[in-house]
Amino acid sequence: MHKLQFFRPRFSSSVSGLFKASISSTISLHSLSVSNQWEWSDESIVSRLEAVLQLCSGPSNLGQGKQVHAQLIIHGLLDAGLLGPKILGIYVLHDSFRDAVKMFYQIPLGYTMPWNWMIRGFNKLGCFDMALLFYFKMSACGVYPDKYTFPSIMKACCGLNNVA
Repeated sequence: MHKLQFFRPRFSSSVSGLFKASISSTISLHSLSVSNQWEWSDESIVSRLEAVLQLCSGPSNLGQGKQVHAQLIIHGLLDAGLLGPKILGIYVLHDSFRDAVKMFYQIPLGYTMPWNWMIRGFNKLGCFDMALLFYFKMSACGVYPDKYTFPSIMKACCGLNNVA
């Protein structure tokens, strides 16, 4: 039996209509696949969960993001695709930086997305020196910056210039 067949996220009744519709359609399609005895590919599940996580990035959806995070841990899907870095992004966007730091150290760090989220988070907190430190750590780990890294680094440099 496929380990992804048991993914059944539970959400509170305060979830928005769009979020509920997305979850229920994912579960309905999943139920259909189980009843027809054909399995979803990991890629299909991951892309659907990435869409669900996109809905969690709204201003009042931190609780739902935490629920999805818990389900990903339970079902061993945290390392699948970009799910881990997307959860990290939700924590940064909602100013839940303590959770973001914990998340950062639980996911693979071989690509730019997690590093970019941490740099962005430090900038939001006004910790420009930490943002630059994470940039240098990223480079030391052999991860090359991308087009999303440089605006955050520029902001950190400007922030340090204003502080000094």
